[in-house]
Amino acid sequence: MTTTVAGSVRQLGPGEQCFIPRGVVHHHTNLGSETATVLTVLTPASIGPAYFRELGALLQAGGPPDPGRVQEIMAKHGLVVA
Repeated sequence: MTTTVAGSVRQLGPGEQCFIPRGVVHHHTNLGSETATVLTVLTPASIGPAYFRELGALLQAGGPPDPGRVQEIMAKHGLVVA
C-alpha cells in the first residue's frame, strides 16, 4: 500500500503500520497487482459502524463505486473529501 499522510508518502508492506492523527488529510492507494488487506483502528470511535456498513454495501455492488455516492456517505458521517 502507498499511504500519504499530510503530504508525506510511505510504502507499507505486510505487518507495517502508520499513525494518522485526527483531522489530517490522508489517503491510501494499492498500486500493486495483488489484493491488499488493511486493518484500520479508529480510537476513539469517531466513525460508527453505520459508515462502514454503507460504504461496504456500495463497494460490494460490483464495478467501480460511484465517487459522488462515496462522497455522500462520507459527508453523512462527518468526513471531508480533500
